[in-house]
Amino acid sequence: MDLSVPCIRCGRPAAEHGEHHHPHRGMGGQGPKVAEHPRVPLCRGCHRDLHDGRFRLELNGPIAQCVAPDGAVLSVRAVRPQPLVHAFEAPAPDLAALAHQAVLLDDESLAYVWETGETWRGTGDVVQAIVAWAMRQRYGSFGDAWYRRAAEILSEYSGLRVSVGT
Repeated sequence: MDLSVPCIRCGRPAAEHGEHHHPHRGMGGQGPKVAEHPRVPLCRGCHRDLHDGRFRLELNGPIAQCVAPDGAVLSVRAVRPQPLVHAFEAPAPDLAALAHQAVLLDDESLAYVWETGETWRGTGDVVQAIVAWAMRQRYGSFGDAWYRRAAEILSEYSGLRVSVGT
């Protein structure tokens, strides 16, 4: 049993438990006979609760449900959870359309687009470059100080620290 996965009922680290060969009585020896259960990751406390009849396991492929005697579902977890092996990226925006429309956006909207670009790798740099270009179109009349004004606006509306060098 892989002990690096959490208990499927409570999420605490699973503990090794031996195979059972015979049904036994649950509820502290007073209840009905409890049949064997599948090998799933359980902590010691939940393993004891399973055999005491405090919940039952229902497996559906790789998903396990822990169900209380009254039928309430206590937890639903993957029996063998898989690590995320790749990062999700935002969908590719239409950069040409964004560049064309960016100059039409108000400052707050441009700051939002800048903030969005901050969270996207790769494409986010291009998104921020488009916002910077739109800000230059708008504030270019400030002369060489346009970027200072743009950084102030982007910081104010997005809450991010935007340096004038960026």
